[in-house]
Amino acid sequence: TRTEAEVAVADIIKKIYAGRYGQDGREVGAEGFEQFVRAAYLPQKQGSVSPLTYRHEEYRVNVLCRHFKGKALRDITHVAVEGLRRAMLRGNTQYKRPAKSSTVKAYITTLSCVLDLAVENERATFNPCRKVKWARGATRSSRDRVLTYDEEEALMSKLSRFPEPMDAARLS
Repeated sequence: TRTEAEVAVADIIKKIYAGRYGQDGREVGAEGFEQFVRAAYLPQKQGSVSPLTYRHEEYRVNVLCRHFKGKALRDITHVAVEGLRRAMLRGNTQYKRPAKSSTVKAYITTLSCVLDLAVENERATFNPCRKVKWARGATRSSRDRVLTYDEEEALMSKLSRFPEPMDAARLS
């Protein structure tokens, strides 16, 4: 009846106003994760970063697509992101070594960029990666390197004019 139709229209308008439906009339978050990544995220990244950075992003995105296979954007919750983090920290890399937290953080940062773009385009309502907390210093990537004798000699000759930094370099 006419009254029922008016109630249904009012209900839909209320849901649109509440943010349940996006601009195209579909429910927010109903789009598949992999579909969004391939259609929106990767093309946007390709023009804005160097080719090497793009290849790294593409590799990370492929790993994320395998992990979230068959999931819609709305299905990626804080619990799912924490599950990704735990699975990656427990597993091994392609080189059969345990994954480092800095590497796992890079994957979650890429996921966060994807979800930020989805929120910007009104395809998702929020970014659950923003709730992920890391222990202080847990994701710091550092490598120890020892100078060769030639490098040490060159460094000390440059530092000869600066006594405090030279003393600090000798202590290291």
